[in-house]
Amino acid sequence: MSSVPQQKKADDDPHAKLPRVVVSTLHTVSVVLHPFNDRQYNHDLIPLCQHVNERQTRLPDGRLLLFSVKELCRPILHGQKRLIA
Repeated sequence: MSSVPQQKKADDDPHAKLPRVVVSTLHTVSVVLHPFNDRQYNHDLIPLCQHVNERQTRLPDGRLLLFSVKELCRPILHGQKRLIA
């Protein structure tokens, strides 16, 4: 039996499948991640993005890499009327 831990495949990582939009400009590359359906994942994802942004990671070409999580618009909730019993 091997004592070397198994390396996790990218396909097993929920972050690898997360929908995203990448916007590239002259000085930055912004990655806007779509939130998970699971609140706990989102709870972890937002501070992760903040942490990466605080480190001011630069790509090999010098551009700043920025991460954010897209806010969900829930129009159906905004349009609901309060029911009074």
